[in-house]
Amino acid sequence: MSDFERLHPMMIIQRSFQLMRSFSFVLFILLGTFWNNWTRLLLGVVVLYVVCGLLAGYEWFFFKYLIATDRLIITKGWLAKKQIEVPYQRIQTIHRQTLFFLKPFKISSLIIETAGAGGGNETLLAVKERVYLQLQQHRQAKQVGAKAKLVTEVEPQYQITAAAIWKFTFTDGGIFAMLFAALTLIDQVKTYLPNGLLDHEWKKVLNYGITAILCLLGIFMVLLMTVTLLKNLLRYYHFEVWREGENLIVRRGFFNRDTLTVPLHRIQALQFRQTLLRRLLHLTSVELILAAGKNTGEDEGINDDTFYLLPIIADQRVFPLLQQLMPEWKLVPPRLIDLKPANRLYFLRFPGLFCGALIIIGAWINIYLAIGTVGLTALVLGYLWWAAGYQQAGKINSKLLTYRTVQAANIVTLITPTNKIQQTSIHTGYWLYSTGIGHFSLEIKAGQSARKVKLKYLDLTSCHYLAQLSRIKSTI
Repeated sequence: MSDFERLHPMMIIQRSFQLMRSFSFVLFILLGTFWNNWTRLLLGVVVLYVVCGLLAGYEWFFFKYLIATDRLIITKGWLAKKQIEVPYQRIQTIHRQTLFFLKPFKISSLIIETAGAGGGNETLLAVKERVYLQLQQHRQAKQVGAKAKLVTEVEPQYQITAAAIWKFTFTDGGIFAMLFAALTLIDQVKTYLPNGLLDHEWKKVLNYGITAILCLLGIFMVLLMTVTLLKNLLRYYHFEVWREGENLIVRRGFFNRDTLTVPLHRIQALQFRQTLLRRLLHLTSVELILAAGKNTGEDEGINDDTFYLLPIIADQRVFPLLQQLMPEWKLVPPRLIDLKPANRLYFLRFPGLFCGALIIIGAWINIYLAIGTVGLTALVLGYLWWAAGYQQAGKINSKLLTYRTVQAANIVTLITPTNKIQQTSIHTGYWLYSTGIGHFSLEIKAGQSARKVKLKYLDLTSCHYLAQLSRIKSTI
């Protein structure tokens, strides 16, 4: 190409909806102001969309790009004009997203991730498929020092079915996150509604008695579960994974079809996550912990911290499949050593004191509140007692270490090469040291920050053993 090009005009529609989402608080204000006047409410929404459309049109008109022989050049803006040059050898990955209504036209959005501590993402919001192919060919040619090769599709090595998405949804525990998000949303919406509206409606429900309340809660929970299921179906529809050169390719999504490229050198660790229900059913989720990269702020699929590689898979299939996808790691089931804490009661000391204070306060206020607090205390202390027994470590081979802990009621197993460990530390205090007890922790890079693994209240011999393990040399 020798001339600058504009993005496809469909970019205006796509960007308009993105801006509408950014200005969602305006929709809440409109809803609170005109909730009893649908004509004005609809007019306000139309005006908002027109404004977003004008802003998107401005961005489209002043955004141009050029695919040169050695770099991608982007210019944008009018009053504050900006030119960005991205050499092909600095491109780490190119993520492709295809909305369902743009698929027949072979139009996609490209998120171009660049290398370097200051590098971020550049986005081509709506371009033809040939642009993606050209950029991939230039990038590969610069990286391997050879002529560009045609980007071809290969058969996926892992696919998820609709039945598996059902299992993922109902064994994930994500319903609790949705419940918290729903309650937060209700609290935010309440501030935009007329004073006392929700309280007045709630009093009406209370007048119908306990049966009506239970029915309402049941409907609310069913609705949350349905929303969670639909969310996962849309996100993981036809989820596919395969190996392509030095990259793992992940494709997923229904309305927004994403093709994500994960370079192997960015993988800092594998993380297996099991809820109690999944452990009983012998199911596992496998996540990648990635280094570098920056989220665009508009796509939750490109995440610095965790990235689903295998959303749900039977235990017996995990390591054979990972060995196919990542043969360099030589993955086999780990040999774990139980690291029993010096005394599990150490985990219960401070939570126990805090809960005890709550029980006393509850008893002073109301006997039923005290009984409820006792039940909650028993649940919390029981969880801590159980979690304290899940501290394990070991090695898979001379290059890979593994650690198992409990995080938020999930049994989490981390597998990382020793050369990906940023630092290790042994922490102890005067009283702990005098009793021969300490805490061991290690850090690995996760996005722009660090992920820490902690093993607590171990005897110091175990702490020094874990520190020695992390010093094994690795070339992965």
